[in-house]
Amino acid sequence: MPMLDVHIPDGALRPEAEAAQRPVGDEGQLDADKHAGVIADVTEAILDAEDGAWPRDAARIWVFPTEIPEGHWGGYGQIRPLATILARLTDDDHDRARTLATERITASRTERHSLPGPTAQL
Repeated sequence: MPMLDVHIPDGALRPEAEAAQRPVGDEGQLDADKHAGVIADVTEAILDAEDGAWPRDAARIWVFPTEIPEGHWGGYGQIRPLATILARLTDDDHDRARTLATERITASRTERHSLPGPTAQL
């Protein structure tokens, strides 16, 4: 499950509705459809939290999901690669978990590198 950390400008929400979460996940956990779902869900949560203080307009909300690169995610005082996390979902079938992790990370990197980069226009 992604950790969420939302940065909200001062005064944008009533104090009781403020949150401090940002969509973050370890590399390979979210494919394009899941990224889109996180963005949609976070947008709706922010609009709901405003409780009608402003017109309900999703165009005002920007969400930037962040992936933590493989080998840079940890828990229990240790690096926790994606295969270790996935082992819990495969009934500790470590070979299957490593295969799934490799597939997911490869897909994530392929998708990221296929995105159009910024173009310099002068």
